[in-house]
Amino acid sequence: MEVAHDPIEVARPSYEDPHSMRSKLLTTIASIAVLSLLVAESPAALLHVLLQGTMVYQPERLSERCVFFGVDTVSGSYSIDYGSPAWSADYDTKFDDLTLGKRVRFGKDQWTTLDTSCPLSFGKIDVKAGLYYCALERSKKGEFFLVLLDHEDVRKARLDPFASDRTKGGLMLPLEHAAASEPAKALSIHIEKDAQNEKEQTLTIAFGPHRLTTRVKARV
Repeated sequence: MEVAHDPIEVARPSYEDPHSMRSKLLTTIASIAVLSLLVAESPAALLHVLLQGTMVYQPERLSERCVFFGVDTVSGSYSIDYGSPAWSADYDTKFDDLTLGKRVRFGKDQWTTLDTSCPLSFGKIDVKAGLYYCALERSKKGEFFLVLLDHEDVRKARLDPFASDRTKGGLMLPLEHAAASEPAKALSIHIEKDAQNEKEQTLTIAFGPHRLTTRVKARV
């Protein structure tokens, strides 16, 4: 059932007050910062404007979780939490410029995280149980990697995810790239268990026309 409301006229200031200007500036910077998982150029280019202040907002988060059950308890689990930026048609022509030879942001708002209570293997790379902040990297040859960063190191450096390109090191997990059969309108991360071995899964990252995958094996 639709409910109709009479329009309410709100008196608007005839001048650009400081609070309104500040709000617009914050909104503009926030919009730029969360445009995509591929942050434009570099943090330096993004932050030519020096702003001191505080922003409080409620970001939407998505989560994909895999749980392993034992006889009478949970033997292990892992999950990926992330913000889901929308794909923009502008990326179709700028994708290589934004990604080749660069480490880039993965998701939007807060860091995309991998939280695992059990050891995992991504192909030949072993990952200890723990909490990791995630970024993406693409080599100059076009190879894609999921980068797992020590969350303590990132916190000590007080790095926000828009500064992903300033991070160093981390575990480099190779990803297979393929064209998506249907473009994803927004970033999507999906875990699918293997039909023959439930301790093995396929992790799929979909964004626009791109599909990145890797095999995951839990040591439980």
